[in-house]
Amino acid sequence: MKIDDTAYIINAEVIVMLQAIIQGAITCIIGWVIVERVICYFREAKMAHQWRKQYRDEESRRQ
Repeated sequence: MKIDDTAYIINAEVIVMLQAIIQGAITCIIGWVIVERVICYFREAKMAHQWRKQYRDEESRRQ
């Protein structure tokens, strides 16, 4: 095994490690976006429910 072969193997390992880190970061970002969307959806649904309840209460007071 020559020094060039060793350097090539080390470079290959570094590239694989960087790919794993990048893939993990992308997965984390995608996961965070999904969680953020779900939280936002439930927050909007809760707010819409409160608005509907308030509207119904006002309508029932008018009658």
